[in-house]
Amino acid sequence: MTSLFFSFFRAFRGKKICVYLCSSVVKNKKNFSFPPSPVGIHTNLNPGDYMNKLTLILISSIFLSPTVSAGTAASLCNRLFDDVSYSEAVTPCTSAAEGGDLNAQTILGELYDHRKGVAADASQSARWWGEASAKGHLPAQNLLALKYYYGGTVFGPEEGWKQDYNRAMEIWRSSAERGEPTSQFMLAEMYKLGQGAPQNPQTAYAWFMLSSQGGYKLATDGAMEMSRIMTPQQKQQAKQLLDDYTLLFSTKQVSQ
Repeated sequence: MTSLFFSFFRAFRGKKICVYLCSSVVKNKKNFSFPPSPVGIHTNLNPGDYMNKLTLILISSIFLSPTVSAGTAASLCNRLFDDVSYSEAVTPCTSAAEGGDLNAQTILGELYDHRKGVAADASQSARWWGEASAKGHLPAQNLLALKYYYGGTVFGPEEGWKQDYNRAMEIWRSSAERGEPTSQFMLAEMYKLGQGAPQNPQTAYAWFMLSSQGGYKLATDGAMEMSRIMTPQQKQQAKQLLDDYTLLFSTKQVSQ
């Protein structure tokens, strides 16, 4: 069992740089908190609290486009969400989400997930994250995949969500194959543990290494762990897989 995984994935809200920690259950911006969830801003995380647990830490983010013109539903949705005006954000976010705005779809899913301005509704979160995820929007993909991975949050099941490793793997594979290192790491972790697919140290090694080469440094530890347990023949197979994956999946093409 791995003890702790964490990394930093930066997202840009206009000119602001925000860091989102996925093992956290708190969104802590302007001194407010969300109820438990696997993804959110966390400024008070004590990593020691999670040592010796299989607490998967990812960095996710909500990319709020600085190009949306002022006065549009999408712009208003983003601004009200940033201002913690959740009840007021529901209407413009719904309008923008129905119009296909990926950021608004992701935000709306979060509002339903965190019971902010609307009643909790897992089906609505799944719907809006699913729509944005299907278009390759990484924040929505991570939010949705983590819900399926845990069947709720890292702290336990949630009403309306069912643990489904196959669906989580499918979502992460989508962005992993488009070059996203964090998703490559999670895919490797699932092959390592036999979640959503049979255990396969060769495949896990190849994805860990590809993730590491993409800048996700903690993946190096996973690759070393796999290397220690593989036979010489498996190591050769793993290196061939890595060569193949490098040609196919090393260029980052993830939609943001």
